[in-house]
Amino acid sequence: MNLSNKDISFYKSNGYIKGGKILNNYEINDLRKAYDMCLDKLSKECKLKNIRPSFGLNGKIKKVYQIRTAHLHHNSFNNLLYKNEILDKVELLIGKNIRLILMQALYKPANDGGEINWHQDDFYFRVNKTDAVTSCWITLDKATTQNGCMWVIPKAHNKLLKHKKLENNLGYEIIKIDESKAVPQELEEGECLFHHGLLPHKTLANTSKFHRRSISIHFMDALAKPKLDRQKEPFKNMPLLRGEGISLNK
Repeated sequence: MNLSNKDISFYKSNGYIKGGKILNNYEINDLRKAYDMCLDKLSKECKLKNIRPSFGLNGKIKKVYQIRTAHLHHNSFNNLLYKNEILDKVELLIGKNIRLILMQALYKPANDGGEINWHQDDFYFRVNKTDAVTSCWITLDKATTQNGCMWVIPKAHNKLLKHKKLENNLGYEIIKIDESKAVPQELEEGECLFHHGLLPHKTLANTSKFHRRSISIHFMDALAKPKLDRQKEPFKNMPLLRGEGISLNK
C-alpha cells in the first residue's frame, strides 16, 4: 500500500512517517542470511568496522558494525534498492528522479550494541536542494527501545544544526538539542520508517538479548547535488534508481 495524502502531510509537518511492513517473511529471511553472510565475510577479511566503539558499564566495548554500500556486497541488498514498494513511496516524498546517496546495514549485537548519537543526515550529505533527501530505515528484527530502535524529534526538520566531530574521527553529533520532545519509533520486523534529511534522530544501545539488524537506504533527488566529496563517489556506489528524461547510466 502506498502513502496516502494524510501520510504525506504528516511527513511534511513532522519530518517522518512509518511506511508499514515493506518486506514479506521470505524477503526478511533472505536479507537476514545475506546480512549475516556479509558480516562473517567482512570479519574474516578484517574489514568489519565498529563505527561507534565505547565502553559499557560492564567494561566491554559496545559495537555498531557497518556494512557500507551494502548493495555491492550481496545481490539481495541490491535487489532491495529497486523494490517498487519502496521507490513508489520515495517518489511521493522527493519526486520522480531518485538517486541513491548511501545504502548501509547497521548491526547492533545483543547485550553490547552501541549508540548512534543525535545527528542529521543532511549534515553528512549537504545536498544543494531543499527537501531533496529522505531515508528509509528498514528493520530485519523487531526494533524496540531495549535493542536500539530509532528516536526522532518531530517538527525539528527545518534547518541544519551545528554538529561536532566525535573522537577518533568517527562521525559527528549535534552539539545542542532538546531531547524532551524525542519520540521512539518501535517497529516490527520487516517494517520501515521514512525520515527527512534534516530530521534529528538517534539510536540507543542494544541492552537486550536480541539482534538488532537494520538497513538504511538514503535517497536524494537526482537533479540535486551532494557535497563535493560525495560527487566523487563512483556511479556504482550512488546509482540512479528512477529518472524522467535523464540517463540511468551516468
